[in-house]
Amino acid sequence: MYRVNLDKKPIFSILKINITNFYIKYLADIISLLALLFTIFGTSLILLEKNPATVVLSNLGGFVGGMFTFIAVVYTLKEFLINKQRQGSSEYLSLINDLFEMTKTVNKVLWKLGRYINRPPLLNTPAEKYSEREKIKALGNELKTLKYTLLTKYGSICFLNEGLGLRMLDDIKELGDQISVITDSIDSICQYVTSKNHDSSLLDKNNAFIAEAALDALLTPTHLEIIGALGRLTSLKVI
Repeated sequence: MYRVNLDKKPIFSILKINITNFYIKYLADIISLLALLFTIFGTSLILLEKNPATVVLSNLGGFVGGMFTFIAVVYTLKEFLINKQRQGSSEYLSLINDLFEMTKTVNKVLWKLGRYINRPPLLNTPAEKYSEREKIKALGNELKTLKYTLLTKYGSICFLNEGLGLRMLDDIKELGDQISVITDSIDSICQYVTSKNHDSSLLDKNNAFIAEAALDALLTPTHLEIIGALGRLTSLKVI
């Protein structure tokens, strides 16, 4: 898995992207043209040397062969960079279907967590409390798995097509931050739901998701931000 640092400064990535694109569009052709001109010039000098024919042919073959090998390497690198970018775009297109499934998962988990906060179930026995606690933890694990999957696939896209990855960066960071806020609320919600008489003081009101969900709105700002970021990620234009 290619690990990506979401907090890295993008200036070096931007420079690398610009150099890569310049190489693909212009530099490979410029280098090859200069190499071809140098080959013609060098060939002329070899032919003008007063050496035996076998020596001239040997020198000429080695020089021309070396220069055309160099040109071939230049274009091989260009094709490698182009294919790498295309593969990154393909990875992104395959991610879109996953993003739609992630949206469904987020909607389901946040709706259930919101109900736990505003309409906690009546629990009488330790077994019931244990069962409900495990259900809440499972919801948190769904979001952790979602975040891990998203970052793993995003890392692959960044490795293959850094330009596309840079365009996705802000929304990926937003998703990661908001999901972390929700998963950080899980322990507090478990304590509240399984407490005697549902003691609201056990809810971490400093957690943005809990504070928002406690208002019993249909959609919380955290929910809207996650859905918005997922929506933007599905609408990027790729070449």
